[in-house]
Order: sequence, then structure tokens, then C-alpha cells
Amino acid sequence: MSEGTVISTSEGQDISLDLIDLPMDIEGFKYFLTSWLVRDHERDVNILIDTGPSSTVELLFQYLEALDIEKIDLILLTHIHMDHAGGCGHVSRRFPDANIIVSERGIKHLADPSRLWESSLETIGETALKYGPMIPVDRSRINCMESLTGLPIVIMPTPGHASHHNSYGYGKILFAGEAAGAHVPFNNVVPMDSVWTSTPDICFPYIRPATPPPFQFDTAWSSVEKLFATEGFEILCYAHYGFSFKLKEMLSSFREQLLLWKFMFSENFSDDTDNSEDRFISDCFDQILERDPFLANFRCLSESVQNRERFFISNSIRGFSGAFKSFRLHGGK
Repeated sequence: MSEGTVISTSEGQDISLDLIDLPMDIEGFKYFLTSWLVRDHERDVNILIDTGPSSTVELLFQYLEALDIEKIDLILLTHIHMDHAGGCGHVSRRFPDANIIVSERGIKHLADPSRLWESSLETIGETALKYGPMIPVDRSRINCMESLTGLPIVIMPTPGHASHHNSYGYGKILFAGEAAGAHVPFNNVVPMDSVWTSTPDICFPYIRPATPPPFQFDTAWSSVEKLFATEGFEILCYAHYGFSFKLKEMLSSFREQLLLWKFMFSENFSDDTDNSEDRFISDCFDQILERDPFLANFRCLSESVQNRERFFISNSIRGFSGAFKSFRLHGGK
């Protein structure tokens, strides 16, 4: 496994924020998976936001040891997809006093991950094996809301990427999971030569929708609107990847991107029923790269990262396509 990186920033003198990179043994999957650590020194509380997959938990434990973390008080899961929550059972066993917060719809899958594991094997196959299997979490430790007493935590249901998706606020930090899309940072969060093959155009950030099927535009739009309307946050933390102090600008950019994709599908893609799905996805992909300014830096990415992003962009295209086919089938225009 590749060596990971811990990047630290700070949010005031009493709270520190650490991004823990969890690289996987898949080409292009370094600087992609994240676990966030919040250390509230005033309250003596340590919080993990997402654990990453089970295949990277030993790396996560190494980093926590390097940071002299002897306890975890809370684990906040943005959603239960295996790359975000697959290691939760392992982490909860390592830290038996940690309580877990997750969407109500995710509780049963944490307590018994067998169906989630089987579904993941069917849908993503080899990648699921790379993520590693999940182990159960003690049901009594899930959503013990009294453990939040006195903490500046805000829980925001933000479905769109997944029906069971939550975003979280802690003080001035907003953990958006994938409700604000996925992001490749331009700043020094990652070594540039590990991601970029040429210098990116800094006029536009690299953002892409995280809209796999089944996807509903209105649900995703309402979620990002909720994030945008909430005041008091200053740092936007992505599940994939990095962070930005330009919180409102990044959320506004993502709203623009969603509207652009909606326009392109409603005007150009939804009537194309003659081509095969692969051809349809390929045609959409090419047009999106030409027209979406927030993907303009795609060709600056290294080959392995381009391959990763092509897969996820294509899956987001499937989500949008399915949403608009369903809309038209039920009488939309």
C-alpha cells in the first residue's frame, strides 16, 4: 500500500482539523479517500468524520497513533457506502467508547452489513473486494444522541448522492460528504506532481457531480441549497477531496454545475434513444467535457486520475440520464 499523508489546518486555537489521506491499491486512488479528524481541545473530544474502507483501517490507526490519539468519542458517517463507512466496525472495536452517528436509513446496514456487502459485490465487483468487507457495529452504539450534548454539531440530512446521506457542521467547519460534489484541489493539500500532468487553469476549480443512479435532481438541488443557506461555516471539507476556505464560492459553483448538467440533459440528451448505453455515455462525456468549465482541467490530470474520473463521471451521467428518462416517462417535458 502506498504511503499516505496527513495534512493539518486549524479552525481557531481550540479546534484542530486533520485530513487523513487513505490511499488504496488501485491506480489513481491516492489523494481520493478521506477521513477527517476534529480535535476539540477545549472539550477534550475527538471526532472522526467517515472511516474509509476496511482495507485502509490499519493505515488510519497508524496516523491516529502518530497524532497521539488515544480515544475517539464520536464517528460521524456522511453515508454508508463502503469507501466511507466500510471500516466503521473495525474502528468501533478499536475505540469501544466511540458512538456512531448515521442517517436513520443507514442503521440497519451498519448493524448487519451483509446485504450491503452483497449488493456492492454485484454492482462494483472487483472494487468492492479492494475496499474490503465490513463487520457489524454494535446497534446500541449507533445514534446515541445524548453523546452530542454540549457539542457544536449540526446534523443536516442531504440526500442526493445517496438517500441516506448526511452533512455535518462542527463549529465553523462544514463536512459536506458528497452533497457538494467531488473535488480535486489546486492548492498545496496534495503534491501537484502526484495529480497533475500540467498546470491547471486556476480560473475554475475541478468539481464534478457525484450523482450515481438512482438520482433525483430536485433532491440533490434541495440539499446543496440547504448547505448554501446555512450561515456560520467558513471551511468546506469534501469527502473527495481536500478543503476550501471559499465555501460560498465553491457551493455556488456546484449549483451552477448542476444547472448546466440539467440543461444539457433536458435539451440535448434525453431524446437519444437509438444508441447503445455505452455510446450514449461516451457522447455525453465528450459534450460535458467541452461545455462544463468546472471539468476543464480534466485533461491536466495524470492518466491514472483521468481513468478514475472517467469512471465516476460516466456513473454520474447514468444518474442524470435515468432521472430525466423517468421524468419524461411520467409526463415531464
